[in-house]
Amino acid sequence: TGFPDLLECLAQTPNRANLYGEIVNNSAITRCRSRVLATKAEALELPLIATNNSYFLHPDDWDTHKTLTAIGLVSTMSRLKPHEHASRNGFFRPADQMERLFPNNTEALRNTERIANQCQIKLDLGKWTLPQIEVPEEHTPDTYLAKVAGDGLFDNYAGMPEYDRAKEIQDMELEVIRKLGYSSYFLMVMQIRNWANDRFQSEYRKPKDCTILRGSAANSIIFYNIGASDLDPIKYDLYFQRFLNEDRASPPDADLDFGWDERDDILQHVVERWGRERVALTCTTNHFRGRAAFRETAKVIGYTEEEISEIQKSLKTKTRRVHDDELERIMTIASKIKGKPRFLGQHPGGGLITNDPIFRHVACEYSGGEKNRLITQIDMHNGIDDLGLIKFDLLGNGSLSVLRDTLGQIEEQHYPDPEVWNLEKCYHDERVLD
Repeated sequence: TGFPDLLECLAQTPNRANLYGEIVNNSAITRCRSRVLATKAEALELPLIATNNSYFLHPDDWDTHKTLTAIGLVSTMSRLKPHEHASRNGFFRPADQMERLFPNNTEALRNTERIANQCQIKLDLGKWTLPQIEVPEEHTPDTYLAKVAGDGLFDNYAGMPEYDRAKEIQDMELEVIRKLGYSSYFLMVMQIRNWANDRFQSEYRKPKDCTILRGSAANSIIFYNIGASDLDPIKYDLYFQRFLNEDRASPPDADLDFGWDERDDILQHVVERWGRERVALTCTTNHFRGRAAFRETAKVIGYTEEEISEIQKSLKTKTRRVHDDELERIMTIASKIKGKPRFLGQHPGGGLITNDPIFRHVACEYSGGEKNRLITQIDMHNGIDDLGLIKFDLLGNGSLSVLRDTLGQIEEQHYPDPEVWNLEKCYHDERVLD
């Protein structure tokens, strides 16, 4: 640490053996603080390390750093206080420059190199982190999935000509799921859907009307027989291999739809069921685009919204074009921040569940606000799969909310139950066919 008071507190902890005082020499502020810290470290008999406290890569990135800092603080560059941004010299210095900055602290430089050499990590990539579900004591996830699916097979096909074919397909699916280790995944999808159906059903709104399992996951007879899907793959001649097979590198991807205004309840249930530290939403990364980069840069330099709009209009014409040195500077900085990450959003459906605290697998942060959800700092396109995290798509569907509201009004007005869950009845209704 580079703070004297904090150094003294940390020196009283069990981690004292790994504690160093950090000295920095890139501004008047850091030099003053480092002198105090070096004195404190000597009194505590603690070693020093020398760093440059780098915030950007090259010296000419300082304007970009200040611009992004001002944007983040909703301020202007002229109002930034010295402690709110890095020194002009806070770039990544090469070793020879560091040696010239600390000619009398060679031991501190050696300590810095020693710590750098210790910072070796090998990520176990290419292996999926499969969340596990609790099952009855006499079962494993594999045997419990087989039992539940077997019960459903009897309920759905017993006494029917399709029974033997359905059993053959189910046995094949169970074997693939067992080999790939996805039994818990199937049971978790079932549990989430069962909870939602029990939570949201009413007299006219039957469980089948509350949620939908869609996409290629509905091809699975296992999902159908455990009640996670309402689509009979035998009747509609659907192929399980399109959803999951032994040659497929990616994990299963089952999309569960809920009413758009009921999704928050689902997420809260998942958090309560598996634990706040084990559940996170996948983030989305929002980047600066061209116009936004120009507008935000101009704002932190001091231009008003009206002035920025006028400048942007002028840039589209040849006769009224505004052009000066300050505008060139704005355009130069804006070109550097264009494409850089601006802020993190929340994926509309991607939930992650792990067996231990999820921050042991991926960097996370809280979203803030009223819901303050835990979200990842890596989005699904840039590393979630590489880290082996399996995504549960819990999606909001406006049509299910419309259906719920419609059935509620029909029930309130004492009309007969239309039984929309009975698709066969609907298919034979001439009004539906019209």
